[in-house]
Amino acid sequence: MNIDCVKIFGQTLKEARSGDIKAQFNVGVMYHNGKGVSLTYGKAFEWYLKAAEAGHGEAQYNVGGMYYEGLGVHQDFSKAYSWFLKAEKHGIARAQRQLGIMYYYGYGVNENLCKTVDWLLKASNQGDTDAQIYLGSMYYDGDELPQDYRKAYEWFLESANQGDTRTQNKIAEMYYHGHGVSQDFSKAYEWYVKAAKQGCSMAQFNLGVMKFYGRGVVQDHAEAFKWYLMAAEQGKTNAKINVGSMYSKGEGVLRDFDQAYSWFLKAASEGHALAQRNLGVMYAKGIGVPQDPIRSYVWFSASEALGDKISTARKIALLKELNLEDITEVQVLAQAYIDKYVEPFR
Repeated sequence: MNIDCVKIFGQTLKEARSGDIKAQFNVGVMYHNGKGVSLTYGKAFEWYLKAAEAGHGEAQYNVGGMYYEGLGVHQDFSKAYSWFLKAEKHGIARAQRQLGIMYYYGYGVNENLCKTVDWLLKASNQGDTDAQIYLGSMYYDGDELPQDYRKAYEWFLESANQGDTRTQNKIAEMYYHGHGVSQDFSKAYEWYVKAAKQGCSMAQFNLGVMKFYGRGVVQDHAEAFKWYLMAAEQGKTNAKINVGSMYSKGEGVLRDFDQAYSWFLKAASEGHALAQRNLGVMYAKGIGVPQDPIRSYVWFSASEALGDKISTARKIALLKELNLEDITEVQVLAQAYIDKYVEPFR
């Protein structure tokens, strides 16, 4: 643990014990985050509560949050609501947003769509990005409010202009599909780039799609590969299958069956049916791996279990290549693959 942080905690604790309200709040923060002291939610709650009862707005919000999450104290939505309401009187937008969410889901209060919208509007007008996303999503989906892409766009834009990558990606999608705005691939690309450069894997993937197929931009497989790879390295499964496919075909990158196999395996291990089928093909034909009809069969079986009809046909064809003594072994192995690579992802 950092020595300077320990010293700061000691000094802050001394001030808190002498009755300094801000110091009491900061001691709570340090216990909450494990800065200068071991992370202890119970202690964090105790110090937040001291400051909250003395009228500290942020402490009141944090007490509400700990009751809401059940951190350091038994979960109690009614008490969470009460503390959020106190914090809101200090103009804390996050508290207003949480009140809106509680009315939306009926946590500690009766569900009330009007109050949900009222509280989310208050928070949104103060620039709370999560509240803006909630409102935008409600208008976009049209489940609770009348669907209104234009209003959804306006709230998403408020959030996107503050640098939120989720809504930057959503604005790009709306330009791409022409939802609430005139379809404009150039603007879609611009917004995807903004989000992608900040590490948004979905935006990186979407840029890969635009560059690969030349949708609204100059087709460039090398550029598509770059964006797909960024998304894949962040764990996006669909990007992993695309990286594997581009390695296997030599599109935008030198053909490399070892890399193709590696990326297909990563996607297959996450329950991606096409990746599992591609592994089945590689083992069936001996592409980048030793030819192995048993291994091919079990990957086709996993893909089939996820609904891939092509794998069903290929699996049936493979049966002709298997010896009768292999059938029992392959069925046991196939079930093991299904248990490992299919069931967790259904």
